[in-house]
Amino acid sequence: MATMTPHHDQAICRHFQEAAELIAQKWMPLIVHALRPGPQRYSELKHAVPKISDASLSERLKALEAASIVERCVEPSTPVKVSYGLTPRGRELADVLNELQAWAERWTAEPAGV
Repeated sequence: MATMTPHHDQAICRHFQEAAELIAQKWMPLIVHALRPGPQRYSELKHAVPKISDASLSERLKALEAASIVERCVEPSTPVKVSYGLTPRGRELADVLNELQAWAERWTAEPAGV
């Protein structure tokens, strides 16, 4: 069995922390969830996450794009059409969030301490 070095443990911890901080931001999981079926236009995302403000949706999409979880696609037409879709990294994150959803459905249905 391979042994972990303290440096390796710190790297894992740092990467985990970065990922957790990104996805823990308000609305992030819901945006990723809304993009699971395929690319969506801004208005469709706004409808899928109804309580999010325009400023928050725009900010979160930029952060997800910077993290290579979401890609922005611009279709040159009149008017220009912009859509957002999950990258391979984003689809993998969506799979992780699906597991979290399944866990939540199993455990939040029961009273705590059962």
